[in-house]
Amino acid sequence: MFKLKSFILLPVFLLVTVFYAGNVMAESYQYEVNGTYINEKTDNTKTNSYMADAVFNFKEVNLDKVPWEEAAFLQKVGYVSINGLLADYKDDRNTVKLDYNRFGIDFGYVLPKVPFLVKLSYQRLKDDGSFMDSGVKYDLKDTKNTFSGELGYYIIDGLDVAASYEKRIKDDKTSINKDTKTDIYGANFKYVTMFSNEMGINIAGSYNYQTDKSTQPGRNDLKEKNKIYKIEGTFYVIPQIGLGCDGEFNRGDNKDDAGNTYSAWIKAYIIPNIGLSVGYSIFKPENTRDAEEKKMFMAALTGRI
Repeated sequence: MFKLKSFILLPVFLLVTVFYAGNVMAESYQYEVNGTYINEKTDNTKTNSYMADAVFNFKEVNLDKVPWEEAAFLQKVGYVSINGLLADYKDDRNTVKLDYNRFGIDFGYVLPKVPFLVKLSYQRLKDDGSFMDSGVKYDLKDTKNTFSGELGYYIIDGLDVAASYEKRIKDDKTSINKDTKTDIYGANFKYVTMFSNEMGINIAGSYNYQTDKSTQPGRNDLKEKNKIYKIEGTFYVIPQIGLGCDGEFNRGDNKDDAGNTYSAWIKAYIIPNIGLSVGYSIFKPENTRDAEEKKMFMAALTGRI
Protein backbone atom coordinates (compact mmCIF):
# COMPACT_ATOMS: atom_id res chain seq x y z
CA MET A 1 0.00 0.00 0.00
CA PHE A 2 2.86 2.37 0.80
CA LYS A 3 4.37 1.79 -2.62
CA LEU A 4 1.01 2.46 -4.32
CA LYS A 5 0.48 5.73 -2.45
CA SER A 6 4.03 6.84 -3.23
CA PHE A 7 3.51 6.06 -6.92
CA ILE A 8 0.27 8.09 -7.02
CA LEU A 9 1.87 11.07 -5.25
CA LEU A 10 4.97 11.06 -7.48
CA PRO A 11 3.38 12.68 -10.57
CA VAL A 12 1.55 15.18 -8.33
CA PHE A 13 4.86 16.18 -6.75
CA LEU A 14 6.50 16.46 -10.15
CA LEU A 15 3.68 18.63 -11.48
CA VAL A 16 3.84 20.99 -8.50
CA THR A 17 7.60 21.27 -9.04
CA VAL A 18 7.03 22.02 -12.73
CA PHE A 19 4.48 24.72 -11.92
CA TYR A 20 6.78 26.60 -9.57
CA ALA A 21 9.96 26.04 -11.57
CA GLY A 22 8.55 27.03 -14.96
CA ASN A 23 7.61 30.37 -16.37
CA VAL A 24 3.81 30.60 -16.18
CA MET A 25 3.68 32.39 -19.52
CA ALA A 26 6.30 30.21 -21.17
CA GLU A 27 6.11 29.97 -24.97
CA SER A 28 8.20 26.80 -25.18
CA TYR A 29 9.09 23.70 -23.16
CA GLN A 30 11.64 20.88 -23.13
CA TYR A 31 10.61 18.62 -20.23
CA GLU A 32 7.24 16.99 -19.64
CA VAL A 33 5.79 14.85 -16.84
CA ASN A 34 2.44 13.07 -16.84
CA GLY A 35 0.29 11.34 -14.25
CA THR A 36 -2.67 9.20 -15.36
CA TYR A 37 -5.43 7.27 -13.59
CA ILE A 38 -7.56 4.69 -15.44
CA ASN A 39 -10.56 2.80 -14.09
CA GLU A 40 -11.83 -0.18 -16.12
CA LYS A 41 -15.01 -2.10 -15.32
CA THR A 42 -16.99 -5.01 -16.70
CA ASP A 43 -20.04 -6.64 -15.13
CA ASN A 44 -17.74 -8.89 -13.10
CA THR A 45 -14.28 -7.27 -12.91
CA LYS A 46 -12.57 -4.01 -11.95
CA THR A 47 -9.09 -2.68 -12.71
CA ASN A 48 -7.41 0.46 -11.34
CA SER A 49 -4.24 1.67 -13.07
CA TYR A 50 -1.87 4.44 -11.99
CA MET A 51 0.74 5.61 -14.50
CA ALA A 52 3.54 8.17 -14.54
CA ASP A 53 6.05 9.14 -17.21
CA ALA A 54 8.76 11.73 -17.75
CA VAL A 55 9.82 12.98 -21.20
CA PHE A 56 13.02 14.81 -22.19
CA ASN A 57 12.90 16.45 -25.63
CA PHE A 58 16.24 16.89 -27.38
CA LYS A 59 15.47 20.55 -28.08
CA GLU A 60 12.95 23.15 -26.98
CA VAL A 61 9.44 22.89 -28.41
CA ASN A 62 7.82 26.16 -29.48
CA LEU A 63 4.09 26.62 -28.78
CA ASP A 64 3.51 29.58 -31.09
CA LYS A 65 0.62 29.19 -33.61
CA VAL A 66 0.32 25.39 -33.33
CA PRO A 67 -1.86 23.02 -31.27
CA TRP A 68 0.03 22.70 -27.99
CA GLU A 69 -0.45 18.93 -27.89
CA GLU A 70 0.98 18.52 -31.44
CA ALA A 71 3.88 20.99 -31.26
CA ALA A 72 6.65 18.40 -30.82
CA PHE A 73 5.33 16.29 -33.72
CA LEU A 74 5.07 19.28 -36.07
CA GLN A 75 8.58 20.45 -35.21
CA LYS A 76 10.06 16.93 -35.59
CA VAL A 77 11.57 16.95 -32.10
CA GLY A 78 13.28 13.79 -30.83
CA TYR A 79 12.82 12.54 -27.26
CA VAL A 80 13.55 9.92 -24.65
CA SER A 81 11.09 8.97 -21.92
CA ILE A 82 10.73 6.61 -18.97
CA ASN A 83 7.41 5.36 -17.69
CA GLY A 84 5.92 3.19 -14.98
CA LEU A 85 2.60 1.65 -14.02
CA LEU A 86 0.98 0.09 -10.97
CA ALA A 87 -2.40 -1.63 -11.28
CA ASP A 88 -4.72 -3.95 -9.40
CA TYR A 89 -7.33 -6.33 -10.82
CA LYS A 90 -10.06 -8.36 -9.14
CA ASP A 91 -13.39 -9.93 -9.95
CA ASP A 92 -16.60 -9.63 -7.93
CA ARG A 93 -16.43 -13.21 -6.69
CA ASN A 94 -12.86 -12.69 -5.43
CA THR A 95 -11.70 -15.75 -7.38
CA VAL A 96 -8.99 -13.76 -9.22
CA LYS A 97 -6.78 -11.05 -7.73
CA LEU A 98 -3.76 -9.58 -9.51
CA ASP A 99 -1.28 -6.77 -8.95
CA TYR A 100 0.66 -5.40 -11.93
CA ASN A 101 3.80 -3.30 -12.20
CA ARG A 102 5.47 -2.10 -15.38
CA PHE A 103 8.60 -0.19 -16.31
CA GLY A 104 9.42 1.10 -19.78
CA ILE A 105 11.68 3.34 -21.82
CA ASP A 106 10.92 4.97 -25.18
CA PHE A 107 13.12 6.71 -27.71
CA GLY A 108 12.23 8.75 -30.78
CA TYR A 109 14.44 10.62 -33.23
CA VAL A 110 13.97 12.44 -36.52
CA LEU A 111 16.99 12.59 -38.82
CA PRO A 112 17.72 16.29 -39.40
CA LYS A 113 18.44 16.31 -43.13
CA VAL A 114 16.20 13.45 -44.24
CA PRO A 115 12.94 13.48 -42.23
CA PHE A 116 12.93 9.81 -41.24
CA LEU A 117 11.32 9.10 -37.87
CA VAL A 118 12.76 6.25 -35.77
CA LYS A 119 11.07 4.96 -32.59
CA LEU A 120 12.23 2.24 -30.21
CA SER A 121 10.52 0.99 -27.06
CA TYR A 122 10.97 -1.58 -24.30
CA GLN A 123 8.35 -2.48 -21.67
CA ARG A 124 8.57 -5.02 -18.83
CA LEU A 125 5.28 -5.98 -17.16
CA LYS A 126 5.00 -8.26 -14.13
CA ASP A 127 1.86 -9.53 -12.44
CA ASP A 128 1.45 -11.41 -9.17
CA GLY A 129 -1.76 -12.78 -7.71
CA SER A 130 -4.00 -15.77 -7.12
CA PHE A 131 -6.83 -17.77 -8.70
CA MET A 132 -9.50 -19.81 -6.89
CA ASP A 133 -11.03 -22.89 -8.55
CA SER A 134 -13.32 -25.36 -6.73
CA GLY A 135 -11.97 -24.20 -3.39
CA VAL A 136 -8.34 -24.65 -4.46
CA LYS A 137 -6.07 -21.59 -4.55
CA TYR A 138 -3.46 -21.27 -7.31
CA ASP A 139 -0.71 -18.70 -7.51
CA LEU A 140 -0.56 -16.58 -10.65
CA LYS A 141 2.72 -15.01 -11.67
CA ASP A 142 4.14 -14.08 -15.06
CA THR A 143 6.38 -11.58 -16.82
CA LYS A 144 5.81 -9.99 -20.20
CA ASN A 145 8.63 -8.29 -22.15
CA THR A 146 7.65 -6.10 -25.08
CA PHE A 147 10.07 -4.82 -27.73
CA SER A 148 8.85 -2.53 -30.49
CA GLY A 149 10.20 -0.36 -33.27
CA GLU A 150 8.85 2.03 -35.88
CA LEU A 151 10.29 3.62 -39.00
CA GLY A 152 8.42 6.58 -40.42
CA TYR A 153 8.84 9.35 -42.97
CA TYR A 154 7.47 12.89 -43.09
CA ILE A 155 6.00 13.12 -46.60
CA ILE A 156 5.28 16.80 -45.99
CA ASP A 157 5.31 18.94 -42.87
CA GLY A 158 2.56 17.62 -40.62
CA LEU A 159 2.10 14.26 -42.41
CA ASP A 160 4.01 11.14 -41.42
CA VAL A 161 3.57 7.51 -42.49
CA ALA A 162 5.29 4.61 -40.75
CA ALA A 163 5.73 0.86 -40.53
CA SER A 164 6.00 -0.85 -37.14
CA TYR A 165 6.84 -4.16 -35.50
CA GLU A 166 6.20 -5.35 -31.95
CA LYS A 167 7.31 -8.51 -30.15
CA ARG A 168 5.75 -9.63 -26.86
CA ILE A 169 7.11 -12.55 -24.86
CA LYS A 170 5.03 -13.72 -21.91
CA ASP A 171 6.76 -16.12 -19.51
CA ASP A 172 4.20 -17.78 -17.22
CA LYS A 173 5.57 -19.01 -13.90
CA THR A 174 2.50 -21.21 -13.20
CA SER A 175 0.58 -23.90 -15.09
CA ILE A 176 -2.74 -22.01 -15.14
CA ASN A 177 -2.02 -19.88 -18.19
CA LYS A 178 0.08 -20.45 -21.27
CA ASP A 179 3.41 -18.99 -22.29
CA THR A 180 2.63 -16.69 -25.21
CA LYS A 181 4.67 -15.11 -27.99
CA THR A 182 3.03 -12.29 -29.92
CA ASP A 183 4.14 -10.66 -33.18
CA ILE A 184 2.44 -7.49 -34.43
CA TYR A 185 3.16 -6.03 -37.88
CA GLY A 186 1.62 -2.64 -38.55
CA ALA A 187 1.36 0.53 -40.61
CA ASN A 188 0.11 3.94 -39.52
CA PHE A 189 -0.19 7.59 -40.49
CA LYS A 190 -0.63 10.91 -38.69
CA TYR A 191 -1.66 14.25 -40.22
CA VAL A 192 -1.88 17.58 -38.41
CA THR A 193 -2.94 20.81 -40.09
CA MET A 194 -4.19 24.26 -39.07
CA PHE A 195 -7.28 26.00 -40.44
CA SER A 196 -6.11 29.33 -39.03
CA ASN A 197 -3.87 30.56 -36.24
CA GLU A 198 -6.47 29.27 -33.79
CA MET A 199 -8.07 26.05 -35.07
CA GLY A 200 -6.48 22.78 -36.19
CA ILE A 201 -7.12 19.08 -36.67
CA ASN A 202 -5.24 15.82 -36.16
CA ILE A 203 -6.21 12.71 -38.12
CA ALA A 204 -4.46 9.40 -37.47
CA GLY A 205 -5.04 5.80 -38.44
CA SER A 206 -3.38 2.40 -38.16
CA TYR A 207 -3.61 -1.23 -39.23
CA ASN A 208 -2.03 -4.08 -37.24
CA TYR A 209 -1.80 -7.79 -37.96
CA GLN A 210 -1.32 -9.74 -34.74
CA THR A 211 -0.40 -13.39 -34.20
CA ASP A 212 -0.39 -15.06 -30.77
CA LYS A 213 1.31 -18.42 -30.30
CA SER A 214 0.58 -20.07 -26.94
CA THR A 215 2.30 -23.13 -25.48
CA GLN A 216 1.51 -25.15 -22.38
CA PRO A 217 3.14 -28.41 -21.22
CA GLY A 218 1.12 -31.45 -22.27
CA ARG A 219 -1.09 -29.53 -24.69
CA ASN A 220 -0.97 -28.64 -28.37
CA ASP A 221 0.26 -25.19 -29.36
CA LEU A 222 -2.44 -22.64 -30.12
CA LYS A 223 -1.99 -20.00 -32.81
CA GLU A 224 -4.44 -17.11 -33.15
CA LYS A 225 -4.51 -14.29 -35.70
CA ASN A 226 -6.28 -10.93 -35.38
CA LYS A 227 -6.54 -7.83 -37.54
CA ILE A 228 -6.88 -4.45 -35.80
CA TYR A 229 -8.00 -1.22 -37.50
CA LYS A 230 -8.02 2.17 -35.78
CA ILE A 231 -9.04 5.68 -36.84
CA GLU A 232 -8.64 8.77 -34.66
CA GLY A 233 -9.47 12.46 -34.91
CA THR A 234 -8.85 15.48 -32.69
CA PHE A 235 -10.28 18.94 -33.32
CA TYR A 236 -8.41 21.86 -31.75
CA VAL A 237 -10.93 24.61 -31.03
CA ILE A 238 -8.00 26.80 -30.04
CA PRO A 239 -4.35 25.67 -29.69
CA GLN A 240 -4.86 24.95 -25.98
CA ILE A 241 -8.00 22.77 -26.24
CA GLY A 242 -8.49 19.52 -28.15
CA LEU A 243 -11.66 17.42 -28.50
CA GLY A 244 -10.96 13.90 -29.72
CA CYS A 245 -12.54 10.56 -30.51
CA ASP A 246 -11.46 7.25 -32.04
CA GLY A 247 -12.70 3.83 -33.03
CA GLU A 248 -10.76 0.56 -32.90
CA PHE A 249 -12.05 -2.56 -34.64
CA ASN A 250 -10.55 -5.96 -33.75
CA ARG A 251 -11.43 -9.11 -35.68
CA GLY A 252 -9.95 -12.60 -35.58
CA ASP A 253 -9.36 -15.80 -33.63
CA ASN A 254 -8.68 -14.29 -30.19
CA LYS A 255 -12.27 -13.72 -29.08
CA ASP A 256 -11.23 -12.13 -25.77
CA ASP A 257 -10.04 -9.09 -27.75
CA ALA A 258 -12.36 -9.22 -30.78
CA GLY A 259 -14.83 -6.34 -30.86
CA ASN A 260 -15.14 -2.58 -31.22
CA THR A 261 -13.75 0.08 -28.89
CA TYR A 262 -15.06 3.66 -29.02
CA SER A 263 -13.37 6.51 -27.14
CA ALA A 264 -13.82 10.25 -26.60
CA TRP A 265 -11.72 12.74 -24.66
CA ILE A 266 -10.92 16.39 -24.03
CA LYS A 267 -7.54 17.88 -23.18
CA ALA A 268 -7.05 21.50 -22.18
CA TYR A 269 -4.00 23.50 -21.12
CA ILE A 270 -5.00 25.97 -18.42
CA ILE A 271 -1.61 27.63 -18.78
CA PRO A 272 1.32 26.52 -20.96
CA ASN A 273 2.77 24.57 -18.01
CA ILE A 274 -0.30 22.60 -16.92
CA GLY A 275 -2.66 20.40 -18.94
CA LEU A 276 -5.73 18.44 -17.83
CA SER A 277 -7.51 15.65 -19.72
CA VAL A 278 -10.43 13.31 -19.18
CA GLY A 279 -11.67 10.49 -21.39
CA TYR A 280 -14.19 7.68 -21.64
CA SER A 281 -14.08 4.42 -23.62
CA ILE A 282 -16.41 1.50 -24.16
CA PHE A 283 -15.51 -1.92 -25.55
CA LYS A 284 -18.26 -3.87 -27.31
CA PRO A 285 -17.23 -7.54 -27.74
CA GLU A 286 -17.89 -9.26 -31.04
CA ASN A 287 -19.59 -12.07 -29.12
CA THR A 288 -20.77 -11.64 -25.52
CA ARG A 289 -20.26 -15.37 -24.90
CA ASP A 290 -16.51 -14.91 -25.35
CA ALA A 291 -15.90 -11.55 -23.65
CA GLU A 292 -17.62 -8.91 -21.55
CA GLU A 293 -18.46 -5.31 -22.37
CA LYS A 294 -15.86 -3.03 -20.79
CA LYS A 295 -16.11 0.63 -19.77
CA MET A 296 -13.10 2.81 -19.02
CA PHE A 297 -12.66 6.25 -17.44
CA MET A 298 -9.37 8.17 -17.67
CA ALA A 299 -8.06 11.34 -16.00
CA ALA A 300 -4.58 12.81 -16.48
CA LEU A 301 -2.36 15.74 -15.54
CA THR A 302 0.50 17.08 -17.68
CA GLY A 303 3.27 19.44 -16.58
CA ARG A 304 5.84 21.15 -18.81
CA ILE A 305 8.91 23.36 -18.37
